[in-house]
This record gives sequence, structure tokens and C-alpha cells, in this order.
Amino acid sequence: MDYEAMGRRIRAFRKEQGMTQAELAESVGISTSFMGHIERGSRVSSLETMLKLSETLNVTLDMLVTGKEPSISIGRNASHKMRVLNDVLRVLNEHSGEWLRNEG
Repeated sequence: MDYEAMGRRIRAFRKEQGMTQAELAESVGISTSFMGHIERGSRVSSLETMLKLSETLNVTLDMLVTGKEPSISIGRNASHKMRVLNDVLRVLNEHSGEWLRNEG
């Protein structure tokens, strides 16, 4: 996973929203310092923080993580929360085997 590219996307979406790092950090419940690390790709955020970033920036998790729109369409009238839920379920499904292997 390219965390630097993901951080650049988060920074770009933040700037599109006209937000400062401090404003975005406060809205998702993290420190401004940690927000800077996320944007530089030097630290990895939790899934919960990524979801909050996605919701605050009004973009899908797919866009934050990969820079691409989701491959599964759930309709133009679906709420943002439904798109986020779809993203979470997809990520959990794709990585559940990997995570379970790493627990043992």
C-alpha cells in the first residue's frame, strides 16, 4: 500500500474542502501532528480514522486508499453512509483471511 500517495490524496481532498490540517484533525478526533503524519504517509491511521476522514471529506474509502471510485455501484441516490458501509464491508471481505492468518 502506498501511504504517501494516500496522504497526498487526503491533503488534496482537504484542500478542495477549504479545510486546514487543524480543522480536519479536530473533526476526526486526532491531533494536528498526527494528521500531518497521515498526509505525509509517515504514519498509518486506524480504519476508524479513515472512515471519519472519508465522511468528513465526503469521499469514498476507495478514493482515499486507491484513488479510484468503487467498482460496485450502489446507485446515485444512496447516502454517503451507505457508500462508506459498502467500502468497509468490501475491505473486511478482501482482507479477512490475511488478518485471521496474522492473529495466530
